[in-house]
Amino acid sequence: MAKFFVTGASGYVGQALVRRLVADKHEVMGLARSSEAAAAVRRAGAREIRGDLANREALKTGVEQAEFVVHAAGGPGKSPEEALRLNAEGTSNLIAACEGLPLKGVLFVSTIAVFACRQGETVTEATPTCPDTGYGRAKVVAEQLMLAFGRETGTPVWIVRPGAVYGPRAPIFKRHIVPEKNQVLVYGQGDNLINPIHIDDLVEAMVLVMQGAKPQSVFNVTDMTPPKNRVFWQAVADAIQADLVTVENPDDSWGFYAAIKSKLAPQGPFAGEVARIVSTNMHVKYNAIRDLGLKHKYETYRDGLPAAFKDWNPKRPG
Repeated sequence: MAKFFVTGASGYVGQALVRRLVADKHEVMGLARSSEAAAAVRRAGAREIRGDLANREALKTGVEQAEFVVHAAGGPGKSPEEALRLNAEGTSNLIAACEGLPLKGVLFVSTIAVFACRQGETVTEATPTCPDTGYGRAKVVAEQLMLAFGRETGTPVWIVRPGAVYGPRAPIFKRHIVPEKNQVLVYGQGDNLINPIHIDDLVEAMVLVMQGAKPQSVFNVTDMTPPKNRVFWQAVADAIQADLVTVENPDDSWGFYAAIKSKLAPQGPFAGEVARIVSTNMHVKYNAIRDLGLKHKYETYRDGLPAAFKDWNPKRPG
């Protein structure tokens, strides 16, 4: 049995990882910034530590009790500046809490958005990063901070870069499914590639990495064949017996895009960052995690979507 401290433990990826670690009989502590987050951490089976990435005392409390640290917190925020604060500054605070401790490893959850400007290209772990959003740039900074910490201290550090994470009640579905109209939205023509990964396979990859991957290594985590966006969302529509609706101008949509804009920024240039994330077009290879031995439970989205919507409830899509 090992001891884990997980930031972002109340999030979609964090909760799934916590459940897996608890099922494997590990002791897990999760960072929780609110009462709601604390309840989610407890439901997943972990012990909550109240605080956020700006609370250095809470971070220190968590890492001092852990052998492994998983950093799964940090999102796009409401502006590029907030994305930098959440991801880069939060990561810096976590690293400061880890300094001087005999940790067995630190796993950082990044994103394939670090490659976003490589439109039309095939990328691997060896491809230089090239973000084109504040979120992607903040993740690159956080990756660099983490890897530098590993090199300087000898602490094993691993970076995982998930693709579009889907699974039961995944947040990505909230952004495209409009249950009130029985519609699934696709933005633009949908000819760009999407690189999906089922949550179960992502968690399996994370566990596999922590079981013995080479220190200071990076892993893209996607499924085997990226479909075009329109093809993926048509498959989602078919799975829930809904209509696929094309939104030519995302700014005209009242659905997920409007919701995302209101969450990230009511108006202004940051909305364009969301549009760039949605329209990213590249084929992300997962060579390193394949070589480490990952065997996908769901090799493609066509295998994973039936499981994702097995208990679909349009009144509770996420």
